[in-house]
Amino acid sequence: MSQENRYIARFKTPDFLQRNEDQTIECPVYFDGNLVAPSVGIVSVFDESKNAIVDEQAITVSSSISTYTIGAAILPTTLALSELWTIKWVLTYGSIDYTFVRSAALVRTKLYPVVSDEDLKDIHIELDQFVEDSKTSYQSYIEAAFIDVELRLLENGKRPYLVINPSSLYGLQKARALMYAFRDFWSSAGTASGKYKELSEVYAKEYELAWDRLGLTYDYDQNGFPDSGETGQAGSPVIMTSLGGAW
Repeated sequence: MSQENRYIARFKTPDFLQRNEDQTIECPVYFDGNLVAPSVGIVSVFDESKNAIVDEQAITVSSSISTYTIGAAILPTTLALSELWTIKWVLTYGSIDYTFVRSAALVRTKLYPVVSDEDLKDIHIELDQFVEDSKTSYQSYIEAAFIDVELRLLENGKRPYLVINPSSLYGLQKARALMYAFRDFWSSAGTASGKYKELSEVYAKEYELAWDRLGLTYDYDQNGFPDSGETGQAGSPVIMTSLGGAW
């Protein structure tokens, strides 16, 4: 693999840009497992018509991460909502410019996690004693679970920012976060089986079952409110088990 291909832009999901909101976008880049800061860089943000809403603006580097703050006035409510936006980062490492492209969407509101440390400890009070010295919370498990849910919604043809009953995702996020927590405890303990392994498997199954029960209020018309016909939407596509009809 060439050295150029070893630079990794850590984009887990599309970037969701909220209208009329100050927000910071970022481009974390890794090389050989380490977060690396560019010497200089610029960023551009394009709408669905390829117009540069942000045009080759200089980045700021914060904790080795390339960032840029988009002011609320740059994304007024008069802009049309769209999932066809693009963000282009051009970052310099050594003497070479690297271009990293991230898909983006202009949205009315963003989706946020609905599970906290307290929700996990309400179920397993003993979680407190397993927090490692380097951890102060279960935030990493919660964030990983939230990203998994967002990605699965996208894979199933659902846009996370159109979910307007985020509490419907509570069971999914909780089960996934607990799966990650107990999987971590299990691997740290270095045992092939035991309580933590069993609990991680229990919550992995619970996560899948929660998808089958999921009923979304999904804002098809993007007016920001639940309307008739938008409630009780499945989070997963319906799979036909037979073609039906006579042959």
